[in-house]
Amino acid sequence: DWTVPAFAERCRIMSDLIRREVAWKGERIAIYDVRKHLARCFKGYPGAAALRKRLFATDGSEAMLAILAEVARDGGPEGAHRLVLPLHDCRARG
Repeated sequence: DWTVPAFAERCRIMSDLIRREVAWKGERIAIYDVRKHLARCFKGYPGAAALRKRLFATDGSEAMLAILAEVARDGGPEGAHRLVLPLHDCRARG
């Protein structure tokens, strides 16, 4: 059975996506392309708008990865760990 991943798992999935995209497309293009996935993956969480602003304000993948690691460790933006929301389009694709 498949279950909706917890917030920390979503952060791990998005971190993996960022790494793969950078390796495949290069830093500049990958960061631009991955933003739409980041926005959809965290849509609906309290504090998601502030998280998106932080992620979109970064100038590289390492900063994005650091932010994702931080919010995963903290349980998510503003109590997001207490919610169970639909997955949207957050699953890593092969």
